Amino acid sequence: MTMGARIQELRRQKGLSQEALGEALGVSRQAISKWESDTTIPEVDKLVALSKLFGVSVGALLGVEAEPDPGETEPGPGAEKRAPEELTDRELRAIEAIVGRYLAELEARRPRPFRKKWPWVLGGVAAGFVLLCAVQLLLGTVSRVEEQVTEVQSQVVRFQSDVTGQISSITSQVEEALAEQENLLAGSSWAVETVDPDAGTARLEVSVVPKTYADGMTATFLLRSGTETLATAAAQADGESLSFRAEGWEVPLADYLELWVAFGDGGERRSQRLDTIYNLAWDTAIHLTAQRNTSVQVSGAVEVLVEVGALADAWPVSLEVRCGEEVAPVNLTGPWEGEPYPGQNAAAAVPAMPEGDAPDELADWRGTSITYYPRFEGGVPEGTITVTLTDSEGRAYVEEI
Repeated sequence: MTMGARIQELRRQKGLSQEALGEALGVSRQAISKWESDTTIPEVDKLVALSKLFGVSVGALLGVEAEPDPGETEPGPGAEKRAPEELTDRELRAIEAIVGRYLAELEARRPRPFRKKWPWVLGGVAAGFVLLCAVQLLLGTVSRVEEQVTEVQSQVVRFQSDVTGQISSITSQVEEALAEQENLLAGSSWAVETVDPDAGTARLEVSVVPKTYADGMTATFLLRSGTETLATAAAQADGESLSFRAEGWEVPLADYLELWVAFGDGGERRSQRLDTIYNLAWDTAIHLTAQRNTSVQVSGAVEVLVEVGALADAWPVSLEVRCGEEVAPVNLTGPWEGEPYPGQNAAAAVPAMPEGDAPDELADWRGTSITYYPRFEGGVPEGTITVTLTDSEGRAYVEEI
């Protein structure tokens, strides 16, 4: 039982409420509640006041000594006596007095030559017995105190963890509230209209709705990479929808871009970041990677990885793996004989070979990643291997290994 549970039990035995106990001790009801829930522990003067009020020792409140049993009576002369769990100073003095009387009787009955010897022996035995009892009680008390300290430390750690979590939650809520107050926008959106990998550009459509719209208000869109501004576009105001829009905005292809808007109303100019655009250059291209494969399972094979960006404007149409005059055959779309090689997609997962300029086929290829294992009949040759991929726009991608 914890100290808080003991305080609660003794309070109820006295028929006191938390308010009444608090008034008797000069503390608030909340303090009593925290004691009983083991959130805090009473100070020393309050522990003494509690022990007097409940009629128990401070050690019993702390759990380091046993509480007296009201129903227990002293054993009769013929009853078997039990060794107490703890000896008080009064009990120790009583034991020493009894031993002293016993030694006096022995000294009177024994011959004189031995009177000077045996009392000292029996005195040493009695002193050893008293010392042994004291040591046992001390060790038991220390053990119980260590357990109490460990429990208190655990309660402190749990309390600190709870407080830290509450502070973190409050901090996040405050930061979100401040960010919302500083937000200039009620809404925003952007999309890629077209891409031109050969020119290294893309065209964006961007729209924003300011929280506060006023006549004469202007908006400018900016595309930044770090501290450098790569492109700007003056937004067109739409008084009916209270928004600003830019269409066909030509921007450079890059893999890290920040999209911003700047509002002006004839006075202070205010800016806010709309979004971060990742992998725009990567997503608009086809990527080819090749390496020699030394795996026993695919002996004689070259590993070729073909990745088509999610915004690519073309798809692979042919793949050639050559070493001098020797060519390893490759079928881009399958099906393959037998089971696919390790890492190779199953035939059903490979898009059908596109025909013509139908957008559905391009959509099937976009965002795919396929590994091929073309094999040379005599094993992987020693010379330079050239891997060439051609897309539907006639672009060639070459990798040498």
